Amino acid sequence: MKVCIEYLTLDTGLPYTGSQLTRRDQMALPENMVTNILKDYQGKFFTVKFLTKNDEVRTYNGRMGVTKGLKGNERGQLVADALRKQGYNTIVTSKGYKCFKMDRVLAFKAGGRHVFTMGAEIV
Repeated sequence: MKVCIEYLTLDTGLPYTGSQLTRRDQMALPENMVTNILKDYQGKFFTVKFLTKNDEVRTYNGRMGVTKGLKGNERGQLVADALRKQGYNTIVTSKGYKCFKMDRVLAFKAGGRHVFTMGAEIV
């Protein structure tokens, strides 16, 4: 199932087209929608496309909720709690543990669901 969230341009009020989108214009999916859907896929593989702090588009493929390889010591718990408080979520990829913010997600694909904003489809 594919779901496209369409946004209107601020200046004309018309829908964005792929050629109009720049990194600065790309709008993230609603955080509560991403959170609710990804809760169902804890421990399962999914792909997420998001904006980094410096507005670079990045794509990760991995799983959430994996604890294998974590030390579980006090320092690790402090770091994990600090990341969670700032809105970061951890994903395990083939290159290790990576973080992304739910409020910066442009698209994701999980379990046959494909949700994206205009111009941010994961191919």
